[in-house]
Amino acid sequence: MKKLLLALCALLASATTLRVQAQSSGEKSQPEIIHEFQGAGSSYWLAKADVNGEIVYFLIIDSGKRHIQNLSVAVGGYKQLVDFGQYISDIIDARDDTKSHSYHDLLNQNLTIISSTRGVSKWVTISDGHTREGALTNAALKNLLKFLADHSQLADEDADDATADLPASPSSAETNPAGHLKFAGVEIDGTLEQFRSRLAEKGFKATNQSHLMSGRFAGRESQVVIYCVEGKDLVRMVVAVRPPDENWTSLYANYKQLVELYRAKYGKPSNSIYKFEYPFDGSEMQMTALKTDKASILTAWKVPNGMILISISNEARIMIYYTDKLNNDVHAANEQERIIDEI
Repeated sequence: MKKLLLALCALLASATTLRVQAQSSGEKSQPEIIHEFQGAGSSYWLAKADVNGEIVYFLIIDSGKRHIQNLSVAVGGYKQLVDFGQYISDIIDARDDTKSHSYHDLLNQNLTIISSTRGVSKWVTISDGHTREGALTNAALKNLLKFLADHSQLADEDADDATADLPASPSSAETNPAGHLKFAGVEIDGTLEQFRSRLAEKGFKATNQSHLMSGRFAGRESQVVIYCVEGKDLVRMVVAVRPPDENWTSLYANYKQLVELYRAKYGKPSNSIYKFEYPFDGSEMQMTALKTDKASILTAWKVPNGMILISISNEARIMIYYTDKLNNDVHAANEQERIIDEI
């Protein structure tokens, strides 16, 4: 597979043809350019190919220099492509020109990523450390993220291609309906300290508040808020909170990308709301509507183990809720008992 990936990367970087002969297997792979962007000082092409039965996306970034070859990155599947785009977006948003970042693609290329700013212009330079590099502007990146959000069916198409000859298998929630819902691979159960310890093993960092942690979740740095059952040291719900975004276009594009990733895993949502109340219905004042509580935007999945919900808050933050059914039922019973005692 690596030999074929190398051939594809070299071929796509030169952009001279769209067919390659796989020397190792004698099979032909037909890479297809599915999107391109040219402008704002940056050019890139997005291609996909079936590599030994797996759909692989390639991002070819123009170097903008005659003596330096274009950079071709074998990113992986649709989810990896979205994660890569969000990773680059985080680097650009940080505006730290002194720090270099690294990324390993499917070829295990150790790519170096350096951000740059000049006035209002922001971009990253990505290099393989040898003969290839590419420059990706903030405008080009937003174009890529918008394309991925608008073409989220790619995730379904890839899944269909990958499982075409396999029997259907139930999700992890269906195979263990009596178990607890998981957040970042950790069951939402146990005491607050026990749950914090398990999250720490996954790389999340503690804060000076016991119910708060921080770390990378679903491709973005997030604050993690932990909720317990009323009157009991038992975790029932976890919420990943992303930083606020004051730009409606990028905020909603990121929300749609996230929803489509979850849809690819959990299927059709059980509930979805996109509503703006008067006088903001049909207007272009979405951010004002959000901050005045005149907007409701959410998507939810009811699973056997509980509920997963994604929403945009009135602080222009994307919120990802994981509520465990078993422990939340205990919470609801305790809350009802407290209310009865009060009256």
